[in-house]
Amino acid sequence: MGDYREALYHWSVLLAIAETAENHVRYEGYHRAAADQLRERLDGWGINAAARAMETATLEFVAEQSAQARPGERLIGSSEVLESLIGKYKDLQGKNSRGGMTPQLLAIGAVVMEKTTETIRRGLTAIRTCDVWRWCREHLGLSLQGQRTYAYKEQKQDIKLLPAPNSF
Repeated sequence: MGDYREALYHWSVLLAIAETAENHVRYEGYHRAAADQLRERLDGWGINAAARAMETATLEFVAEQSAQARPGERLIGSSEVLESLIGKYKDLQGKNSRGGMTPQLLAIGAVVMEKTTETIRRGLTAIRTCDVWRWCREHLGLSLQGQRTYAYKEQKQDIKLLPAPNSF
């Protein structure tokens, strides 16, 4: 093992750089200062050419992705966040599916925001339920279930209009 000790150490540094970058992006996301913050966290890890190359490539990638963020905006940096949102949406859907699945997509914002008495009060006074339903009709259209119900209803009416089989 002594022959590989130095190689294992250098390999562990590369793994540490990758793990540090992954954790930083996972928890901080992409934003205007993400690359600079990551650069600070990686300070001192570039102990050889391979580590410096990996650090440089990683920082360039994070800077490129972060450049898409508007000032003050934080973009999701991990699919774990999306998976969590989908799980929360499914839970919400399971508890209240009467209004249909599609309009409840609007609730995702409420799931992730910091809820205070003030934000809830402002939301409830600023937007009426009928306004939300109108917006859903105008922008989301009929849900898949609504389309099926509508198509089935029309089909049933067409069947009623057909003459009885013995009337020919």
